[in-house]
Amino acid sequence: MLNTDVQVRKWKAEKSGDRASCGQNLYLRGWHDGTKALEFRTKSGWVTLGSYPSLSLAEARAMIPVCKQLLKDNVTTTEGLRALATRVSTAHDLGLLAVLSD
Repeated sequence: MLNTDVQVRKWKAEKSGDRASCGQNLYLRGWHDGTKALEFRTKSGWVTLGSYPSLSLAEARAMIPVCKQLLKDNVTTTEGLRALATRVSTAHDLGLLAVLSD
């Protein structure tokens, strides 16, 4: 499991599309060209929260409880969460945008 920003920065995918757990259903996905993305795993699929390092590990972790709550409260679906996540880069903005989009 990748717990720190240093671990995330140093991690390299063995094959394109590999994922490594960062805890709390948060995963780092990597490709051979060195690009990385932080993804949230839901019961019905994956939600890309943003590309690393544009989205920090700390901010992605802050987004997870917001994502879980939005899904739990039926404010949005996994598909809706995918659309919202592409438009924000902070947990606060994700929650705010979800409420405004409702």
